[in-house]
Amino acid sequence: MVKNFYRLDNGELLPMPQNGIRDGVAVSNLDKYFSDNIDAANAAGWYELADVAPPAYDAETQTLAVAYAVVDNKIVPTYTVTEISTQ
Repeated sequence: MVKNFYRLDNGELLPMPQNGIRDGVAVSNLDKYFSDNIDAANAAGWYELADVAPPAYDAETQTLAVAYAVVDNKIVPTYTVTEISTQ
């Protein structure tokens, strides 16, 4: 099964392209290669996204923000719920 890998760029989550460069050589199906070689994916800066469900919130009175960090070779989302100011 092909896994989805991502890279963090200034806090932005970027999906892995299907084709790319590996050790200076053009590689097709890069996602499939890294699915079988997770250590190589991590060494190249590509990580799996941890499955973390966002919290429940009221979209009328609250906002939901997400920030990402690499933890134990996975990208982990952290959700923050903030009350909308009614001033």
